[in-house]
Amino acid sequence: MISVIIPAHNEASVIGRCLSKLTDGLEPGEAEIIVVCNGCTDNTAEIARAYKVKVIETPARSKVKALNIGDQAASWFPRFYVDADVCLPAASLRMLSEAILQKGFELVLPQAHVYVDDSPSWAVRWFYEIWQRLPCCSLGLIGGGAYGLSTEGRRRFREFPNIISDDGFVRLHFRPEEQHVIKDAKVYVYPPRSVKGLVRAHSRIHRGNWQLKRQFPYLWQENKESNLLGLMKTCATPRVWPHLTVYVAVKLLARVQAALEYSRDADDSWASDDSREYSGL
Repeated sequence: MISVIIPAHNEASVIGRCLSKLTDGLEPGEAEIIVVCNGCTDNTAEIARAYKVKVIETPARSKVKALNIGDQAASWFPRFYVDADVCLPAASLRMLSEAILQKGFELVLPQAHVYVDDSPSWAVRWFYEIWQRLPCCSLGLIGGGAYGLSTEGRRRFREFPNIISDDGFVRLHFRPEEQHVIKDAKVYVYPPRSVKGLVRAHSRIHRGNWQLKRQFPYLWQENKESNLLGLMKTCATPRVWPHLTVYVAVKLLARVQAALEYSRDADDSWASDDSREYSGL
């Protein structure tokens, strides 16, 4: 049996989409799905219960606390942690589980597919036109809001600490060759629909990485496959130069905003609805 933990804070607009994809095709008793509603002021819990999953409610508005509560309630391995605003189909969950059970992998990740086809912002679409060409995307070096651990993999750390990037923290405990991206297991990610939201989301990514580097310097690993090299290769294609300008502008603005917020120890709780955490997108 599989355990799936989904932390959710005011996710009424997306939790149904998440659970619909996740449960469609699952056999009875195949997965224990736990939705931990933390600090919700909407009807996230009510919607989740309609899918016949276990729902836990806590007044604490904290993703990491929700993850820890879910861990305490979960009974099985492999164990998966899935963000409420992504879609991990049941078939992908099954492939990830099989990779752990049959191949002995301790950490598995799905291949992220960013859904921007219906984005109203051409700038957002252009941004991801560049992003998908970078090593972080082609090599699966980004967090798509879902990952799975074996029993041994979960033993590498105790509780989730008070950090922004939970998946970044988990991956620090595994060497690059131990992080297995299962290419056929897709997770569908829905990024911010505006440039403002995109900047805020990537600002949060920067702050999360800086926080990990500061708090866990003994675990921190620099990405050897530099995205700068990927950008330089992209420059050889004149057609995407306008897209590249948008990408660089967004990343620069995000870094400046992150530096300002990081310097004054800004609140590291959940991001607002339009700038949820995308751990590398």
